[in-house]
Amino acid sequence: MQIKVVENLTLTKHDIKYFFKENLKLLSKIGFKCSLTKKSEKFKFHHKIPTYIANFCGLIVFALQIYFVIDKIQTNTVLAMQSLSYAVINVQSILKGFMTANSIENIQQIFENLGIFWQKYMSRKPGRELILDRAYKTISLCKFFFVMAIVCYFLFVMQFLIKFSIQYLNREATNHTYDFSNTVDLIKYPFEIPNLPVYFLLISVEINYLFVCIVFWCNTDSLFVTLTSHVYVQFKALKLDTTLAFNNSMLKERSILIDMVNRHRELLRMCYLIEDTYSPIIFSTTLLSALNMCVTVYAVREYIDKGYYLEMGIPLFLFIGASLQILFYCIFAESLTDETRSVADSVYNLKWTTKDNKIKFYIQMIIMRCQKPFYCTAYGFFPIGHQQLTSIISAAFSYYMMLQTMSN
Repeated sequence: MQIKVVENLTLTKHDIKYFFKENLKLLSKIGFKCSLTKKSEKFKFHHKIPTYIANFCGLIVFALQIYFVIDKIQTNTVLAMQSLSYAVINVQSILKGFMTANSIENIQQIFENLGIFWQKYMSRKPGRELILDRAYKTISLCKFFFVMAIVCYFLFVMQFLIKFSIQYLNREATNHTYDFSNTVDLIKYPFEIPNLPVYFLLISVEINYLFVCIVFWCNTDSLFVTLTSHVYVQFKALKLDTTLAFNNSMLKERSILIDMVNRHRELLRMCYLIEDTYSPIIFSTTLLSALNMCVTVYAVREYIDKGYYLEMGIPLFLFIGASLQILFYCIFAESLTDETRSVADSVYNLKWTTKDNKIKFYIQMIIMRCQKPFYCTAYGFFPIGHQQLTSIISAAFSYYMMLQTMSN
């Protein structure tokens, strides 16, 4: 037991696998055994089959959710809106799983590059604990995110179990009949459920699919946070190493600048790989989250009008979750943008005033190149950031008010 503790401590301080172990486990759950070292075997179609099967099941669930909405839209508008909100979340999970599977080669390439950078510039070097503070905070955030997702999963399951337990306790009064319309998710089957075994089989499928949604959701979001945080950390290490080396008169400034340019170019290459991978995910997330915010605001308003203040907790929670979903991407995408922009300031603050004209020219060229920051965009339409978040929320409320006016 004591040896295991020592291994974990060593892994925490000097091994990049410590920071990605949860993401690697989640990727392996859906058929992708990624690695932070060079990998000779490429991902093939059969690696993506589990994800595609789960996505196909998700489309069936989505159809059942829409069937429920159509059935309830006239009699119970609030319940129909809540089911529509679940349907939007389901579509987000499907898209995240599908796009992750299609971009798994890019993700593996980013892993490999980060592994090389770690061994070359970060592993077991003094003074790296302060730089890695961002990475350690990211681990805590991701663990909290995982825990909250699992808690929500168990709450959904417990909600069903409590309702069914009440039916079981009242089975004498109902002549041993059960309400088979009580499901984990708000869906409606296009056929009659004949007996209890079939009912429990369908419920078990719902519970398993809900867990798959949690895996897709947590893996995609936490992986974006971890990747951007580690590229962010590498930019900080680049600035520190360049400053220390350049200001040391014992070394050749030209070779230092060439090494700095090569490192900067490789880091930007990783940034664009992240952008290629997550750009469609960010676009779909912002679009569907904005739609979900409109739906949940409408549901909250209906509950308030009817005086059901306790019941409005679920749509209010979904609204907060949709807002945080966009904020999650905005914070880390914008911090990476700011870090790429700060490289130019770091180069300008080097002790170059006493150097020869050739070195000054190199410095000027590097500053000009670094002044163009990296932006993580939503499918190339707009850069994602705090300003865009406020615009999305403002647009969501504008659409809601327009729909409210038209309905009146």
